[in-house]
Amino acid sequence: MAPRTRPVPRTAREEERESKSGRPPERGLPPIQVRYYQRLKRGKAYNYVVTWDQEFAYKGPAQSVVIRLLAGGAQVVPSEVQLDPNDAADKAYFHVTPLAKGYLAGQKIEVVVNGKKVQEIQIISKAVTRRMNWTFLLLTFLAPWFILAFVKTSTMQRDVAKSVADTIARNVPATPDFIKDSIPAMHDGLISFRGAVADAAESFHLLAWEHPLAFYVGVTFFLLFLISLWIRRDKRKLRVGKPLFLPRTDQDEEDE
Repeated sequence: MAPRTRPVPRTAREEERESKSGRPPERGLPPIQVRYYQRLKRGKAYNYVVTWDQEFAYKGPAQSVVIRLLAGGAQVVPSEVQLDPNDAADKAYFHVTPLAKGYLAGQKIEVVVNGKKVQEIQIISKAVTRRMNWTFLLLTFLAPWFILAFVKTSTMQRDVAKSVADTIARNVPATPDFIKDSIPAMHDGLISFRGAVADAAESFHLLAWEHPLAFYVGVTFFLLFLISLWIRRDKRKLRVGKPLFLPRTDQDEEDE
């Protein structure tokens, strides 16, 4: 009678990998992880990197693993890349260039093992523009210049409200007669609005002489420019998939 051999105890690392994958690690492949950009600029090329999860390892027969990246509204080069599961340092690079503003439609990673798709990883990216950043930066210089040239002016005046009201009266047409007759409240409201604009112009003029209004406005728009840069910056994220199960082959069915 042959002596009974005691089973070799497994390490805690192997038990942890088996619990995560749901099946023995030698029957499957390690998961992949995707480093992508959650926020990117339209017209700029970005690198999406797909690698093997370093917490897992695979040593077994050669497997054909193909990674595909799909992203509607963006140019993706190349369309697919092969990964070697026996090389833990192997990487797949995709160059993504957004062509339209907004979310990239149907963006996902497809994993094909031995010709069969075994997993999809949904990722979300949004293409934004720099228009708001440049607008705030432009207003940082234009707004103070406008205040100094047209609001404060070279001399302090006490009749700004009257001159503004006269300017409005010369350049804005009078209320049509049918509105005066049928909707007198609208006519009165338009007249009151003109007076409010004239009073506001005089208040801003005096405020610009009493306080450095142009400086405060310039600093405010510059802070908005910095905040916009931070909010709309390029933002990267990491997504880790699940362990990849090897699809059944004809040889597996014959062995059973």
